[in-house]
Amino acid sequence: MLPPVHTVSVPMSLEEMFKKFENVFFTSDTHFGHARILELGRGRPFKNIQEHNEDIVRNWNAVVGVDDLVVHLGDVALGDRATTLAHLDRCLGYKVLVPGNHDSVSSLETNARRERFIPLYLEHFDEIWPEAVEDNGIVYSHYPPAEISDHTTEDRYPHLRPVDEGGTLFIHGHTHQEHVVTSLKTGSIAVSVGVDANGFTPVNFKSIIEIWEGRQHG
Repeated sequence: MLPPVHTVSVPMSLEEMFKKFENVFFTSDTHFGHARILELGRGRPFKNIQEHNEDIVRNWNAVVGVDDLVVHLGDVALGDRATTLAHLDRCLGYKVLVPGNHDSVSSLETNARRERFIPLYLEHFDEIWPEAVEDNGIVYSHYPPAEISDHTTEDRYPHLRPVDEGGTLFIHGHTHQEHVVTSLKTGSIAVSVGVDANGFTPVNFKSIIEIWEGRQHG
């Protein structure tokens, strides 16, 4: 299996990086251009994929400003990537990608395919980070830890799921779940920033930290 893609060096302290921005947001699983997402699983409440795409862009810009950071935890767009990734150009903020399984820069792809698509993704994202980033007790990844079920009947990508050793905040996507917070047996918690759980809108990092601190001191 190929190692996670690295196109930039992740800052030593994300906390310090985050302070440079007015606000920090997280989102995941936008699936721009993916018509079948409207029917898969629980589906999505849109008449067509055009309405779906427009709603996500509109909701994004309703909360994100030009001086904000948005970390997208993967599964950005499907179909013709040159067309579907372009929806990001209408989305405000400094944009960082942590790849998911449907992204053509994922480690699930061949080296040749990744190298071919990295320039295209960097036309629409300011940075691409590895598939799991850990900093100050927080893990940022498309994939949740193993205790959380996949959204299919198959337990996919076990090698990409972060290890839960307890006392950790996992910020993730992938599951298409409709609830935001999962309490784990180890005492860790997982917060889904996928659009299905959050009104198809990016989630402010401050609200995630409030959830974590509330669980720690509750």
